Amino acid sequence: MTAGTLVHTWDLARAAGIDERLDETAVLRAQQAVEPLGDAIRAGNTFGPAVEPPAGADAQTRLLCYLGRSVEAFAYGRIDNKTVAVEVVAY
Repeated sequence: MTAGTLVHTWDLARAAGIDERLDETAVLRAQQAVEPLGDAIRAGNTFGPAVEPPAGADAQTRLLCYLGRSVEAFAYGRIDNKTVAVEVVAY
């Protein structure tokens, strides 16, 4: 599985409000594949600028942040029979 496919799998799971945990081995392989590419991985607008991962982030979160994904916590619920995601913000 390519890093792009792996991250887009996460994108779809996040949007659908379903389990977004990725296979740990696939995450580690993707990280090893993309890190040596540096900012060249961002050419073509597939991946955005890197986002600073939270302290103590796991491998999946570090990969997603490296590839420009924001991984704040979301809570999922249903409104009018539609699944919605609401960002959880700690003050």
